[in-house]
Amino acid sequence: MLFEMRREWLLGIALGIASCGGHAPEPAASPTTGATTSGETTSIRDGFVTAADGVKIHYREGGRGEIALFFLHGWLGDAHWWDEQLTQFSQRYRVVAMDIAGHGASGTNRKDSTYQAAAADARAIADELGLKRIVWIGHSMSGEIIIDAANQLPDRTACLIPIDTLKEIGGPASREETDAFFAPLQKDFVPNAQAILKRGFVASSPAAVVRRVLDGVATMKPDVVIPILRSGFAYDGRTEIRKVKAPIVAVNSDLQPTKLDENRKYAPQFEVIVMKNVGHWPMLERPAEFDSLLQQAIDRGTRTTTR
Repeated sequence: MLFEMRREWLLGIALGIASCGGHAPEPAASPTTGATTSGETTSIRDGFVTAADGVKIHYREGGRGEIALFFLHGWLGDAHWWDEQLTQFSQRYRVVAMDIAGHGASGTNRKDSTYQAAAADARAIADELGLKRIVWIGHSMSGEIIIDAANQLPDRTACLIPIDTLKEIGGPASREETDAFFAPLQKDFVPNAQAILKRGFVASSPAAVVRRVLDGVATMKPDVVIPILRSGFAYDGRTEIRKVKAPIVAVNSDLQPTKLDENRKYAPQFEVIVMKNVGHWPMLERPAEFDSLLQQAIDRGTRTTTR
């Protein structure tokens, strides 16, 4: 939701936002540090790469297998949103989760924060870890970031799995829409960001998950996290997703409908698995059910990929 449905979000219906498009991909980050053992778990390790602009990008990785699942969180999240999935799926796959610049343990000193830069960071981690066949899994705004990642690494992309995003693939928003959306965030960030996020919950959303997501807002630096979101309003998702040849299998909540017929005008291979009666954070709200649906999406996406 924090991703492609910009106009609906401006009307208070959704949380989907897009990224910036029309620019050449930024240079890949330059890996400098490999993974090290985390004290939190014996199977998932932490590592860093340093981007070409000097920003340190944190990632978590583990598991083994020919296929790598690469998880990217949504706005105001971090790699730990995927901890349960990293543990669950590491039994069968190589697993990786990245902190987008300005989030989690990644650096906050990026001067030009865009979706393309985030995708280049993911590409650098893929290079660092030697990932050869990647399933890109992107929640919310990262639905479009994984489009860019796939376009930067087309020969190493097995499939894309957007999570509660890309419900209606859109083009750039107008300057007026963009300014109207961001004015409250720039004036008083925490309460207005929390108000946006609250629209992504349903009555059955666990209270602990609601608190976790909302409490995380206060840990963010507005001047760091607003620019990447703002860049999304200029993203031309329709143009960029046309370049993707790999299968796309979304796992979306039914909080808003996924407009398959519209999406298939730009990505004929687009499929969706609907998770019912869940909010915008299905991996946190009902992880066991989500994991089952994610496995279905992986099976569909990788089964139809020819390598």
